[in-house]
Amino acid sequence: MTLSKIKTLIEQYNTEQRPEEYLWFYEYAEEIKPKVIIEIGVRTGGNLKLLSTLLHDKDDLLVGIDHKKPDCLK
Repeated sequence: MTLSKIKTLIEQYNTEQRPEEYLWFYEYAEEIKPKVIIEIGVRTGGNLKLLSTLLHDKDDLLVGIDHKKPDCLK
């Protein structure tokens, strides 16, 4: 994954992370190929959408937890 591609995904999903912060995480996650990703503090849901691009199998699981209904579900 390139920094340019990360920037595109961040703009597409309207996340709040900086591209440089996300790049190292994305590279690591691609290496370990997680089956479950949990995000605590979903807010607008943009990062959750971005994290979903790391899951490739139909049995993989993405969980978002927040104390109120996130904007992406309103």
